[in-house]
Amino acid sequence: MIATVRIFQRIVLLLLFISSTTIALGQKKNKLAFAKGADVSWLPQMEATGYRFYDTDGKEKDCLQLLKERGMNTIRLRVFVNPSQNKASGHCSAAETVVMALRAQKVKMRIMIDFHYSDTWADPAKQAKPAAWANLPFDALQNKVYEHTFDVLTALKKVGVTPEWV
Repeated sequence: MIATVRIFQRIVLLLLFISSTTIALGQKKNKLAFAKGADVSWLPQMEATGYRFYDTDGKEKDCLQLLKERGMNTIRLRVFVNPSQNKASGHCSAAETVVMALRAQKVKMRIMIDFHYSDTWADPAKQAKPAAWANLPFDALQNKVYEHTFDVLTALKKVGVTPEWV
């Protein structure tokens, strides 16, 4: 069953990636410039725990603006299903991802949304279902994956953010 869920997730992501790529290919050539970026999903965590960022003159500045000024043009944002509420480790919620995407858009950065379909970090070697989904039958799990994806992308669209990659 887990293998089927992974296949389903990959299909959903592939379709979203194809849609995003198709949109990007229709845009101006300067929009297709080489992507130079980083995963900045950690930024709200750092800011919540007191980190501040400064330019070379010692003036405090937004981290995304500093990255932009140093040649970055793309950011990746992780999105978890139900992250903890801990200010030091409970980040990457859908709402926070929308806020970060807006910040990135304001400094004219390209955006990649990385769905983890977990309450915390997930990768090919570690994929724990969200706690609220743990005992769902397969059909219900498929619906939750779809609903979560749809809800996050809809929230981004409502604020005028269209990720270039998903």
